[in-house]
Formats: sequence, C-alpha cells, structure tokens
Amino acid sequence: MSERPALGALLAEAQRSLLQALLPGLDEAQRYQARMIASVLGIAAREIDAGPEAWDRLETALRARLGQPEARLDSLLPRLAETIRAGAWDGDPALYEALHAHIRARLAVANPKVLPED
Repeated sequence: MSERPALGALLAEAQRSLLQALLPGLDEAQRYQARMIASVLGIAAREIDAGPEAWDRLETALRARLGQPEARLDSLLPRLAETIRAGAWDGDPALYEALHAHIRARLAVANPKVLPED
C-alpha cells in the first residue's frame, strides 16, 4: 500500500514548482499573475493543513456568548457585529480572547509573515 501525500503538501509543491521552475521564464506581466497564483496556492495549502478548527472554535464561542446553541457561524457573525456596535461587549476579556485567537489562526493561514514570533 503506497503513502499518498496530503493535499496541502501537493499544493505547496505546485507553488514551489510555479515559483522556482516556471516563473523565471515568464515575462513581467505573466510573472505578476504567476505570483498571485502562487500566493493562492500557499493560502489553500495552509488552509487545508490548518483544518476547520479555528472556525469551529469561533462558532462554539459565539454560540455560548450569544445564547444561540444551534446557530451557524454565518448567522452568528452579523449578530455579533450588532452587539459589538451597541457596546454590549465593551471590556469583555473572554470575547476579546476568542476573537484574538481566531484572528491569529486566520492570519497564520492567509499571511503568516505578519504574525510576530512568539
């Protein structure tokens, strides 16, 4: 039985090949497009490797904070925005920590270079 590489690893290899093997032979306009494609491949690879845990944690935290145990994240986020604008969560450290952790997890996928070293 052969080992199958993870999808994230395959995307990362496609990104590496695009940048190292193909990019040098492209004209400037094509290089820009290739770098955009490589960026998307990197984000997709990190998204797959990270899994849905960050979204699941945020959904669980918001369900508890908003008292809506059956709600889905897409309906919780607008409700959260409304309550934040109304000042309902001002000074709430638990909500701050949940949102901070979620933002860090999302940045680790979308743009890990902006995160400070711990």
